[in-house]
Amino acid sequence: MKLGDRVRIRPAGASMFAIVDVDDEGRFVLESVDGIPEGYRFPMREEDLLPE
Repeated sequence: MKLGDRVRIRPAGASMFAIVDVDDEGRFVLESVDGIPEGYRFPMREEDLLPE
């Protein structure tokens, strides 16, 4: 996975997120692509993500 990819969160992710950055610990920083105001961002480990 890389910046710009769209992912879901395991195990049965319903919402779609975009990878917008990588933090200092190597986790992907995600932002919702479902139109949530203010684009809340949060980090997740790669093994917890499912590519689109």
